[in-house]
Amino acid sequence: MAQSMGMSTGMEQSLNPKMIAFYELLQQPGVELEQAIESELQDNPALEVTAERLCPACGAHMMSAVCRECGYKFTKEEEEATEAVHEKIQDLAIEASPMEKPVYTGDEDGFDVMARLTATETLSEHLRWQWRMSCSDENRSLGDQLIGCINDDGYLD
Repeated sequence: MAQSMGMSTGMEQSLNPKMIAFYELLQQPGVELEQAIESELQDNPALEVTAERLCPACGAHMMSAVCRECGYKFTKEEEEATEAVHEKIQDLAIEASPMEKPVYTGDEDGFDVMARLTATETLSEHLRWQWRMSCSDENRSLGDQLIGCINDDGYLD
C-alpha cells in the first residue's frame, strides 16, 4: 500500500447571507427597491434620509439642477431661493457649549498626581486572589503558605 502526501492550493467562491441580500436588492425594480428602503427606514431608527431636492414635476430625487427622470430644470429664482435657505440653515447652526475645563490656579503646589493613582497589585496578592477563587476552604491555608514563600520575581524562597 503506497502512501503519498501532497499539497494543493485553490480558491473557492462562496456567497454569504449579506451578499445574497445585496444581490436580491440589486435585482428589484425601482418601485420595489424604494418600498424596501422605506420599510428599512421604518424598521431601523438609526437610519435616516438626507435632505435631497425633489423634482417638482415628477417627484424624483435631483442630484443636480436638471432632473434625470423628466428633464425639468430649476429656474435661477428657484436656485437662488434654495441656496438662500441652505445658507440660513448653516447660519443657524448652534454649537454646543464646551465643557468647563478645570483651571489651574497655582494653589495646588502640594498636589501629587501619582498619589491619586491606585497601587498596582503585587504578584502574591494576585496569586492569593486566584487561589481563593478556585480552592476549597480546607486547602486555603496551604495555598496561602505556599504563596507566602514566593518572592516578587515568582521564585520560591
